[in-house]
Amino acid sequence: LRDKLSAEQRAKFKRGHAIGDKAHQLFPGGINLAPKTPFQYPQAVKRTAEALENNTPVIYEASFQHHKTLVALDILTFENGEYYAWEVKSSLGISDTYINDAALQYWVITHSGIQLKDFSLITVNPDYTLQEPFVADNYFIKTSVLDRILPLQDAIEARIDNFLDLLEEKHSPRKKIGPQCNSPYPCDFQGLCWKKVPEHSVFDLLHLDEISKFRLYHKGIEAPGDIPFETLENDLLKKEINFHLKDTPYADKEIADLIKNAPEILFFSTIKPAFPLFKGMKPYTQFPVLAAYKNKTGISTEIFSTPDEGHQYLKEKLHGDDPMLVMGDLQ
Repeated sequence: LRDKLSAEQRAKFKRGHAIGDKAHQLFPGGINLAPKTPFQYPQAVKRTAEALENNTPVIYEASFQHHKTLVALDILTFENGEYYAWEVKSSLGISDTYINDAALQYWVITHSGIQLKDFSLITVNPDYTLQEPFVADNYFIKTSVLDRILPLQDAIEARIDNFLDLLEEKHSPRKKIGPQCNSPYPCDFQGLCWKKVPEHSVFDLLHLDEISKFRLYHKGIEAPGDIPFETLENDLLKKEINFHLKDTPYADKEIADLIKNAPEILFFSTIKPAFPLFKGMKPYTQFPVLAAYKNKTGISTEIFSTPDEGHQYLKEKLHGDDPMLVMGDLQ
Protein backbone atom coordinates (compact mmCIF):
# COMPACT_ATOMS: atom_id res chain seq x y z
CA LEU A 1 0.00 0.00 0.00
CA ARG A 2 3.00 2.28 0.29
CA ASP A 3 3.43 4.99 -2.36
CA LYS A 4 6.27 4.72 -4.83
CA LEU A 5 9.10 7.14 -4.12
CA SER A 6 8.99 10.24 -6.29
CA ALA A 7 12.01 11.27 -8.34
CA GLU A 8 12.43 14.25 -6.02
CA GLN A 9 12.47 12.06 -2.91
CA ARG A 10 14.92 9.62 -4.49
CA ALA A 11 17.18 12.57 -5.31
CA LYS A 12 17.02 13.75 -1.68
CA PHE A 13 17.96 10.28 -0.42
CA LYS A 14 20.82 10.13 -2.94
CA ARG A 15 22.02 13.54 -1.75
CA GLY A 16 21.88 12.42 1.87
CA HIS A 17 23.86 9.26 1.13
CA ALA A 18 26.49 11.24 -0.80
CA ILE A 19 26.96 13.71 2.06
CA GLY A 20 27.03 10.81 4.54
CA ASP A 21 29.84 9.16 2.59
CA LYS A 22 31.85 12.40 2.70
CA ALA A 23 31.35 12.55 6.46
CA HIS A 24 33.19 9.22 6.75
CA GLN A 25 36.35 11.20 6.02
CA LEU A 26 35.94 12.84 9.44
CA PHE A 27 36.56 9.41 10.96
CA PRO A 28 38.52 7.41 8.38
CA GLY A 29 39.28 3.71 8.48
CA GLY A 30 35.94 2.49 9.77
CA ILE A 31 33.93 -0.55 8.71
CA ASN A 32 30.64 -0.09 6.87
CA LEU A 33 27.87 -2.35 8.19
CA ALA A 34 25.04 -0.99 6.03
CA PRO A 35 22.85 -3.87 4.80
CA LYS A 36 22.26 -4.24 1.05
CA THR A 37 18.48 -4.27 1.58
CA PRO A 38 16.16 -3.26 4.47
CA PHE A 39 15.29 -6.94 4.89
CA GLN A 40 18.86 -7.61 6.07
CA TYR A 41 18.75 -5.29 9.09
CA PRO A 42 18.47 -8.19 11.59
CA GLN A 43 21.86 -9.40 10.33
CA ALA A 44 23.19 -5.84 10.48
CA VAL A 45 22.23 -5.64 14.17
CA LYS A 46 24.17 -8.86 14.84
CA ARG A 47 27.17 -7.65 12.87
CA THR A 48 27.15 -4.39 14.84
CA ALA A 49 27.12 -6.33 18.13
CA GLU A 50 30.11 -8.39 16.96
CA ALA A 51 32.01 -5.23 15.97
CA LEU A 52 31.32 -3.75 19.40
CA GLU A 53 32.67 -6.85 21.11
CA ASN A 54 35.89 -6.35 19.15
CA ASN A 55 36.11 -2.68 20.22
CA THR A 56 36.05 -1.54 16.59
CA PRO A 57 37.16 2.12 16.68
CA VAL A 58 34.87 3.39 13.89
CA ILE A 59 31.62 1.89 12.58
CA TYR A 60 29.58 3.35 9.74
CA GLU A 61 25.84 2.55 9.74
CA ALA A 62 25.78 0.84 13.13
CA SER A 63 22.38 -0.84 13.67
CA PHE A 64 20.64 -1.27 17.02
CA GLN A 65 17.29 -2.70 18.05
CA HIS A 66 15.36 -2.48 21.30
CA HIS A 67 11.68 -2.81 22.14
CA LYS A 68 10.92 -3.73 18.50
CA THR A 69 12.44 -0.43 17.39
CA LEU A 70 15.33 -0.29 14.93
CA VAL A 71 17.75 2.60 14.38
CA ALA A 72 20.77 2.95 12.11
CA LEU A 73 23.41 5.40 13.29
CA ASP A 74 25.59 7.05 10.65
CA ILE A 75 28.84 6.87 12.61
CA LEU A 76 29.80 5.30 15.96
CA THR A 77 33.28 5.89 17.34
CA PHE A 78 35.10 4.29 20.27
CA GLU A 79 37.77 6.44 21.94
CA ASN A 80 39.53 5.92 25.26
CA GLY A 81 36.92 3.39 26.34
CA GLU A 82 33.96 5.68 25.50
CA TYR A 83 31.38 5.56 22.70
CA TYR A 84 30.41 8.62 20.68
CA ALA A 85 27.42 8.79 18.33
CA TRP A 86 27.41 10.94 15.18
CA GLU A 87 24.40 11.50 12.91
CA VAL A 88 24.93 13.25 9.57
CA LYS A 89 22.41 15.70 8.08
CA SER A 90 22.77 17.24 4.62
CA SER A 91 21.40 20.58 5.81
CA LEU A 92 22.81 23.87 6.99
CA GLY A 93 21.19 23.79 10.43
CA ILE A 94 19.57 21.72 13.15
CA SER A 95 15.78 21.39 13.25
CA ASP A 96 13.43 20.06 15.94
CA THR A 97 12.84 17.03 13.69
CA TYR A 98 16.55 16.22 13.83
CA ILE A 99 16.52 16.53 17.62
CA ASN A 100 13.57 14.13 17.92
CA ASP A 101 15.34 11.73 15.58
CA ALA A 102 18.52 11.88 17.66
CA ALA A 103 16.53 11.39 20.90
CA LEU A 104 14.99 8.17 19.57
CA GLN A 105 18.36 6.89 18.37
CA TYR A 106 19.94 7.65 21.75
CA TRP A 107 17.12 5.83 23.55
CA VAL A 108 17.40 2.67 21.46
CA ILE A 109 21.21 2.59 21.51
CA THR A 110 21.55 3.12 25.26
CA HIS A 111 18.81 0.57 26.02
CA SER A 112 20.69 -1.89 23.83
CA GLY A 113 23.47 -1.82 26.40
CA ILE A 114 25.80 0.81 24.89
CA GLN A 115 26.47 3.84 27.07
CA LEU A 116 27.12 6.91 24.93
CA LYS A 117 29.50 9.58 26.13
CA ASP A 118 28.00 12.06 23.68
CA PHE A 119 25.61 12.36 20.75
CA SER A 120 26.35 14.90 18.01
CA LEU A 121 24.82 16.05 14.77
CA ILE A 122 27.04 16.71 11.78
CA THR A 123 25.70 19.43 9.45
CA VAL A 124 26.97 21.33 6.44
CA ASN A 125 29.00 24.48 7.10
CA PRO A 126 27.24 27.36 5.28
CA ASP A 127 30.53 29.33 5.16
CA TYR A 128 32.50 26.57 3.43
CA THR A 129 33.90 27.29 -0.03
CA LEU A 130 35.12 24.48 -2.26
CA GLN A 131 38.88 24.14 -2.31
CA GLU A 132 41.24 21.42 -3.51
CA PRO A 133 41.95 19.08 -1.91
CA PHE A 134 38.66 18.52 -0.07
CA VAL A 135 38.96 18.79 3.73
CA ALA A 136 35.98 17.24 5.54
CA ASP A 137 36.63 19.18 8.76
CA ASN A 138 36.08 22.42 6.84
CA TYR A 139 32.90 21.27 5.09
CA PHE A 140 31.13 19.90 8.19
CA ILE A 141 30.16 21.30 11.58
CA LYS A 142 29.92 18.99 14.61
CA THR A 143 27.39 19.96 17.28
CA SER A 144 26.69 18.05 20.49
CA VAL A 145 22.93 17.77 21.13
CA LEU A 146 23.13 15.61 24.24
CA ASP A 147 21.70 18.34 26.49
CA ARG A 148 18.69 18.68 24.13
CA ILE A 149 17.86 14.99 23.78
CA LEU A 150 18.24 13.87 27.40
CA PRO A 151 15.07 15.72 28.56
CA LEU A 152 13.10 13.87 25.85
CA GLN A 153 14.04 10.37 26.96
CA ASP A 154 11.29 9.74 29.52
CA ALA A 155 8.48 10.18 26.96
CA ILE A 156 9.88 7.91 24.26
CA GLU A 157 8.86 4.47 25.53
CA ALA A 158 5.20 5.43 25.91
CA ARG A 159 5.13 6.76 22.35
CA ILE A 160 6.70 3.56 21.04
CA ASP A 161 4.11 1.54 22.96
CA ASN A 162 1.36 3.52 21.24
CA PHE A 163 2.84 2.72 17.85
CA LEU A 164 3.22 -0.96 18.70
CA ASP A 165 -0.42 -1.10 19.80
CA LEU A 166 -1.41 0.53 16.53
CA LEU A 167 0.51 -2.09 14.55
CA GLU A 168 -1.53 -4.81 16.25
CA GLU A 169 -4.78 -3.35 14.96
CA LYS A 170 -6.59 -5.17 12.15
CA HIS A 171 -7.17 -1.97 10.21
CA SER A 172 -5.28 1.19 9.30
CA PRO A 173 -5.52 4.16 11.71
CA ARG A 174 -8.98 5.71 11.98
CA LYS A 175 -7.71 9.23 11.48
CA LYS A 176 -8.82 11.87 9.02
CA ILE A 177 -6.32 13.36 6.60
CA GLY A 178 -4.84 16.61 7.86
CA PRO A 179 -1.69 18.72 8.18
CA GLN A 180 0.05 15.73 9.77
CA CYS A 181 0.08 14.09 6.32
CA ASN A 182 2.91 16.44 5.32
CA SER A 183 4.62 17.05 8.65
CA PRO A 184 7.53 16.82 9.15
CA TYR A 185 7.71 15.01 5.78
CA PRO A 186 5.08 13.83 3.28
CA CYS A 187 3.63 10.51 4.42
CA ASP A 188 4.36 7.45 2.29
CA PHE A 189 0.72 6.35 2.36
CA GLN A 190 -1.06 9.38 0.93
CA GLY A 191 -2.09 7.31 -2.08
CA LEU A 192 -4.14 5.16 0.31
CA CYS A 193 -5.58 7.79 2.63
CA TRP A 194 -6.22 10.42 -0.04
CA LYS A 195 -7.83 8.16 -2.64
CA LYS A 196 -11.29 9.67 -2.03
CA VAL A 197 -10.05 13.23 -2.65
CA PRO A 198 -11.37 14.33 -6.07
CA GLU A 199 -8.94 14.95 -8.92
CA HIS A 200 -9.65 18.69 -8.79
CA SER A 201 -10.03 19.59 -5.13
CA VAL A 202 -9.70 22.47 -2.69
CA PHE A 203 -6.12 21.27 -2.11
CA ASP A 204 -5.23 22.57 -5.59
CA LEU A 205 -6.04 26.17 -4.65
CA LEU A 206 -2.90 28.28 -4.36
CA HIS A 207 -4.57 31.21 -2.57
CA LEU A 208 -5.97 29.15 0.31
CA ASP A 209 -3.92 28.21 3.37
CA GLU A 210 -3.48 24.57 4.38
CA ILE A 211 -5.60 24.70 7.55
CA SER A 212 -8.51 26.24 5.64
CA LYS A 213 -8.27 23.56 2.96
CA PHE A 214 -8.63 20.75 5.48
CA ARG A 215 -11.39 22.59 7.35
CA LEU A 216 -13.42 22.91 4.15
CA TYR A 217 -12.74 19.33 3.07
CA HIS A 218 -13.91 17.87 6.38
CA LYS A 219 -17.12 19.92 6.08
CA GLY A 220 -17.82 18.17 2.78
CA ILE A 221 -16.63 21.08 0.64
CA GLU A 222 -14.21 19.08 -1.49
CA ALA A 223 -14.06 20.82 -4.90
CA PRO A 224 -13.35 24.50 -5.67
CA GLY A 225 -16.89 24.91 -7.00
CA ASP A 226 -18.35 23.78 -3.66
CA ILE A 227 -16.98 26.82 -1.84
CA PRO A 228 -19.71 29.43 -1.16
CA PHE A 229 -18.63 32.45 -3.19
CA GLU A 230 -20.38 34.91 -0.87
CA THR A 231 -18.09 33.90 2.00
CA LEU A 232 -14.88 34.76 0.14
CA GLU A 233 -13.00 38.00 0.72
CA ASN A 234 -9.84 37.18 -1.25
CA ASP A 235 -10.23 38.45 -4.82
CA LEU A 236 -7.38 36.33 -6.10
CA LEU A 237 -9.01 33.22 -4.61
CA LYS A 238 -12.26 34.12 -6.39
CA LYS A 239 -10.41 34.45 -9.69
CA GLU A 240 -8.65 31.16 -9.09
CA ILE A 241 -11.93 29.36 -8.41
CA ASN A 242 -13.40 30.87 -11.58
CA PHE A 243 -10.42 29.50 -13.44
CA HIS A 244 -11.20 25.99 -12.16
CA LEU A 245 -14.94 26.32 -12.90
CA LYS A 246 -15.01 28.20 -16.19
CA ASP A 247 -11.45 27.85 -17.45
CA THR A 248 -11.20 31.62 -17.22
CA PRO A 249 -7.53 32.63 -17.11
CA TYR A 250 -6.39 35.51 -14.95
CA ALA A 251 -3.12 37.40 -14.66
CA ASP A 252 -1.58 40.48 -13.17
CA LYS A 253 -2.20 43.25 -15.73
CA GLU A 254 1.34 44.62 -15.51
CA ILE A 255 2.84 41.19 -16.12
CA ALA A 256 0.33 40.48 -18.89
CA ASP A 257 1.31 43.69 -20.65
CA LEU A 258 4.99 42.79 -20.39
CA ILE A 259 4.31 39.37 -21.91
CA LYS A 260 2.34 40.95 -24.72
CA ASN A 261 5.10 43.43 -25.55
CA ALA A 262 8.11 41.13 -25.11
CA PRO A 263 9.47 39.79 -28.39
CA GLU A 264 11.10 36.92 -26.50
CA ILE A 265 10.10 35.16 -23.29
CA LEU A 266 12.92 33.60 -21.30
CA PHE A 267 12.71 30.59 -18.99
CA PHE A 268 15.57 29.21 -16.95
CA SER A 269 16.26 26.28 -14.65
CA THR A 270 18.52 26.36 -11.60
CA ILE A 271 20.06 23.93 -9.14
CA LYS A 272 21.20 24.30 -5.51
CA PRO A 273 23.71 21.49 -4.88
CA ALA A 274 24.47 20.59 -1.27
CA PHE A 275 28.08 20.02 -2.22
CA PRO A 276 29.66 22.85 -4.26
CA LEU A 277 30.43 21.85 -7.83
CA PHE A 278 32.96 24.59 -8.60
CA LYS A 279 35.96 26.04 -6.79
CA GLY A 280 35.08 28.96 -4.54
CA MET A 281 31.37 28.09 -4.40
CA LYS A 282 29.44 27.64 -1.13
CA PRO A 283 26.99 24.81 -0.31
CA TYR A 284 23.45 25.27 -1.67
CA THR A 285 24.44 28.15 -3.92
CA GLN A 286 21.75 28.54 -6.56
CA PHE A 287 22.82 29.03 -10.16
CA PRO A 288 21.33 28.58 -13.65
CA VAL A 289 22.15 25.44 -15.62
CA LEU A 290 19.78 25.82 -18.56
CA ALA A 291 17.88 28.57 -20.34
CA ALA A 292 15.26 28.41 -23.04
CA TYR A 293 13.51 31.25 -24.80
CA LYS A 294 10.51 31.30 -27.05
CA ASN A 295 10.32 33.70 -29.97
CA LYS A 296 8.47 33.94 -33.26
CA THR A 297 10.62 31.25 -34.88
CA GLY A 298 10.39 28.66 -32.14
CA ILE A 299 12.36 27.71 -29.01
CA SER A 300 16.10 28.05 -28.52
CA THR A 301 18.00 26.51 -25.60
CA GLU A 302 21.33 27.04 -23.90
CA ILE A 303 23.07 24.71 -21.42
CA PHE A 304 25.75 26.22 -19.17
CA SER A 305 28.90 24.42 -18.07
CA THR A 306 29.73 26.87 -15.27
CA PRO A 307 27.75 29.26 -13.03
CA ASP A 308 29.63 32.28 -14.47
CA GLU A 309 28.63 31.26 -17.98
CA GLY A 310 24.98 31.00 -16.96
CA HIS A 311 24.93 34.31 -15.10
CA GLN A 312 26.67 36.09 -17.95
CA TYR A 313 24.20 34.69 -20.49
CA LEU A 314 21.18 35.81 -18.46
CA LYS A 315 22.73 39.21 -17.85
CA GLU A 316 23.28 39.77 -21.56
CA LYS A 317 19.79 38.58 -22.46
CA LEU A 318 18.08 40.67 -19.80
CA HIS A 319 20.02 43.83 -20.64
CA GLY A 320 20.34 43.38 -24.38
CA ASP A 321 18.63 45.28 -27.17
CA ASP A 322 15.53 43.04 -27.15
CA PRO A 323 13.48 43.18 -23.94
CA MET A 324 13.27 39.81 -22.22
CA LEU A 325 10.92 38.62 -19.53
CA VAL A 326 12.05 36.11 -16.91
CA MET A 327 8.98 33.96 -16.35
CA GLY A 328 10.27 31.63 -13.68
CA ASP A 329 12.11 28.44 -12.83
CA LEU A 330 11.43 25.28 -14.83
CA GLN A 331 12.74 22.86 -12.18
